Amino acid sequence: MRLVLLSIEFNAGTFSGNGVYACSQARALTQLGHEVLVVAGAPPCHAPAAGSTGPGHEAPPLAAQILHIELPTWGRLDAACAWRDFAAGACRPDVAAAVAAFGPTAILGVDWHSVAAYDALVEALARHNGSGSSSSGSGSSAGSGIAAAAPPYVFLNYRVYHRTASADELAVIEAQEERALRLSAASLVLCRADADYLRRHFAAATDPATGAAPLHVLLPALRADMDALPPPPDVVAQPAAGQDAECCGKHAGVAVLAVDCTGAATATAAATAHDQQTAQAPQQQQAQQAGQVVQALTLPISQQAQQAGRRFLTCCVRISPEKEPHRFVEAVEELQRRGSLQRLGVTPLMAGAGWASEYGAALRERLEAAVPQCVIHDSFLGPAELAAVYAATVLNVHPPTYDAYGMTVVEAASQGAPTLVQGGGHVGATDLLCADSGEVLCCDMDQPADKLADILEALLADRAGLAAVGRKAMAKARSWTEHDNAGALTEADPKELESSKELLHASKERLVSLGVNGSKIDTSIVVASAGDSRSIGREISNYAEDCGCETVVMGSRGLGITKRALFNLLAVGSVSDYVVHHSKCNVVIHKDPSAVKAAAGSSSE
Repeated sequence: MRLVLLSIEFNAGTFSGNGVYACSQARALTQLGHEVLVVAGAPPCHAPAAGSTGPGHEAPPLAAQILHIELPTWGRLDAACAWRDFAAGACRPDVAAAVAAFGPTAILGVDWHSVAAYDALVEALARHNGSGSSSSGSGSSAGSGIAAAAPPYVFLNYRVYHRTASADELAVIEAQEERALRLSAASLVLCRADADYLRRHFAAATDPATGAAPLHVLLPALRADMDALPPPPDVVAQPAAGQDAECCGKHAGVAVLAVDCTGAATATAAATAHDQQTAQAPQQQQAQQAGQVVQALTLPISQQAQQAGRRFLTCCVRISPEKEPHRFVEAVEELQRRGSLQRLGVTPLMAGAGWASEYGAALRERLEAAVPQCVIHDSFLGPAELAAVYAATVLNVHPPTYDAYGMTVVEAASQGAPTLVQGGGHVGATDLLCADSGEVLCCDMDQPADKLADILEALLADRAGLAAVGRKAMAKARSWTEHDNAGALTEADPKELESSKELLHASKERLVSLGVNGSKIDTSIVVASAGDSRSIGREISNYAEDCGCETVVMGSRGLGITKRALFNLLAVGSVSDYVVHHSKCNVVIHKDPSAVKAAAGSSSE
């Protein structure tokens, strides 16, 4: 396919996970053999107006061509960003000519900022083709179809900004997001929580009964440049038999305790330890420790990681109110007041863009005043630098109470660093990394700083348990790749969906023939965010819970004893196994007699 990607942030002056993910998807689509043309924003004075091409400068290439549009405002994605300027740039004659010559099959638009740009580009394409322009020389047949019909718009909703928009920007963002949903041929979000939110708040624009486009969940993947980096030696070394299970059990208790959103439950062990704490370390000892950190920071990050081991309590998010890094700083201030940082041998580390803002400057002043030996990286880190930070991280903290995905959670996992995140499905990365399977740690981030400090203190005291979670997290994070993600993005086969609809219709007709009232039968197609049995089983369980089902009836493949034991050993399992163990309602498994006989035969081999 020939795809145009509209993204206000891409590879020029990247400042957030949105830009990283846009690059990741473009690169993976290109490597799968699709042709991609990117129209993207860039900071002032970055590049010539027409932009530049990708292949000569990227290895592997991000796209066949990248057209940059310089924007007067940079570093923000809220209603005050330069989305109108981006739209104005998208309708420039040179951009329209390039897109027309390219002849796209579809236009992929990232977030609400892309809707006005798509409208402007479509109008510019109509003018370009209506004028009979032959500037391409040969009159490319690829672009000749655009005059008849605009390329379909696919809405890549990396973040539902409507969820966190302030009152003064809500009207703008709400209007743009609703238009994107109505305009799109298909809409994709990064987590189930966002899909549920859109269905509730934009019901008319997401209801298939009104002709709305399908709304799918597509989990972002670990980007290729991070996936290519080797895991740290301490994670590669396998634990003794049974160690992971024991440690995971300990953390399961802490995680369940922390998830209590009423705040009534407390980490008893941590509170007891706090009561017995002595005063903070003497100032002389703090100064000596700070001097050692300053000396270490004169080395490259990779050497810092090798020398330090896992000693960082890390927070790596964009320094903006919507990412709520102040929660991390408040908890660190409390840990320092107790003397816990020194006792537990950890150093706070924060990394991300945005420190120059008033919010960022105030946060930095607070952290450095409370913990002079803290480490702050005030620029956007490359993959090798980021991997080195996470390789030296004992626990990563992702502070926002809502995040469409939280790519840094997966990036931390790729280096064996476990993460503490908001529970309840409000951070999309927990759709990939499962708390029940010991792959991530969940709590209520919206609680007093002293309670959050209790939880951090208890977790940091159990290094073996954190290491066990880190190993499980790394295995899962590296199992879902850019190619898997891009393949799923282009896999929405209308024929397959139509086949599913026909199967549902035939099943409904059969039930009616058996005497069931047809008006009482509802049918739905649920698309899993990934193709593994756990993701499909989780989608079935979630759907049953959302619909208030009393019973789930499923078929079984009839795995033999040998195969079932192997699947369980690999922690894969079947779809029916997952639903049986995780569904909150009754589950009835129907085994086809022929499958049972085949399974019996294979188990005797």
